[in-house]
Formats: sequence, structure tokens, C-alpha cells
Amino acid sequence: MNKKDMLNLLDHLITQSRYWHLEFAKKNIIQSEYEKIESYRDKFDRDLLKKGEDIINGIETESNIENITIFLKGYKILLTKNDYTTHQLRQILESLKAGHSVDDQNSSKKIYINKDNIVGFDVTYESEYKNKFHKE
Repeated sequence: MNKKDMLNLLDHLITQSRYWHLEFAKKNIIQSEYEKIESYRDKFDRDLLKKGEDIINGIETESNIENITIFLKGYKILLTKNDYTTHQLRQILESLKAGHSVDDQNSSKKIYINKDNIVGFDVTYESEYKNKFHKE
């Protein structure tokens, strides 16, 4: 899927979720509350669209790595920021992206994974999503 298709899909998803969210609110709450939801939804949709566009265009601000899951033949390994520094996690990620074996060590752990055993990997970054889109 190219960038244009992804942007179109993102816009479609936001538009459709907006429509159904507001339709539900219109039928189930009083008008003054509906207007509040509509105004909050406008800001939410703009922020969500901007975040999605930044991700698709590859210009999302770089954040710290929360964890890296490395998928091996038959099992997976989870490397977290509790066990490794941000710098170490970035080095491990660079090795994975380059298709090299993973070889790292800190004061309490040493990890070595042969590149031939790596099936894939997944990276989770720290995100401001929860701060922006959730009310506590």
C-alpha cells in the first residue's frame, strides 16, 4: 500500500468513526452535551489525523523505545527498558534493521542472537497518545 492509499484509508477511518460516534451521541444525549462532544471530536480528529500523517510520512518525532519483541523460530524474546538502557535498545534495533546478529551486554545481562534465527521484530515506542486522548 503506498502513502496516498494509507492517507486515504486513514481519512476514511476517521470520517466514519466520527460519523457513527456523533450519530450515537445525537440519538442518546441532550443537545448541549452533543455540542460539547462535537467540539471535542473536532479537536480529537485533527490531532489524530496529524499524528497518522506524521507516522505515514515518516516524520513522527522520535521517542524512546519501550520494548523490542524479537520473534525467533518457535518463540519470542521481549527486551524492555527495565533491562536495557535506551541507548542499548537503539543499538539492538539498528542491528535488527541492518539484518545483523544481536550482541549486547550490560552489567547483569548478555544477549546474543544469531541473525539466522531471527524471524522478525516489533518495536514499541513511548507515546503521548495516552496523555492526549485519554481522560483520567
